Amino acid sequence: MRWRGFMAAVCVSLSGGCLSPHDAAMVDVDPRAWTEGACVTFENSDTLSSRDLYLVLRYAGQRGGAGDTLRLEVEIQAPDSSRYAEQVAVPLPASGRAAALRPQLRQLYRRAVVLGRRGCYRITLTPASPVRGVEAAGIDFGPGGTLSE
Repeated sequence: MRWRGFMAAVCVSLSGGCLSPHDAAMVDVDPRAWTEGACVTFENSDTLSSRDLYLVLRYAGQRGGAGDTLRLEVEIQAPDSSRYAEQVAVPLPASGRAAALRPQLRQLYRRAVVLGRRGCYRITLTPASPVRGVEAAGIDFGPGGTLSE
């Protein structure tokens, strides 16, 4: 009986290494013409750790290549209702693969961000002009490095 308890404890402790350190949130958008803001939410309980924020797009368009970029407005609303917005440019890779074989586009947005408030953060991604071929948009709150890395 003790052996089973010991093995169960070992399995539980090792399973923690299988958990993803990433918290990602995505929302489907209209692939024919993405025009409206895609809003995702993130419930933050860690006010001390730094995170790297990545913009994530599931892109199935035929555009892409040298100089082809997607212009987005990123607006972040903190739990205290303060807002921050800025324009960013995301380069679109050329792809001749079928949609099911394409990886998601993951573009670094901010490094070593510390979300200083507990609660719900709302992130809205809005294209500057209509975009064809984007199936989903969101953000990945990965584990952060430091600015000196």
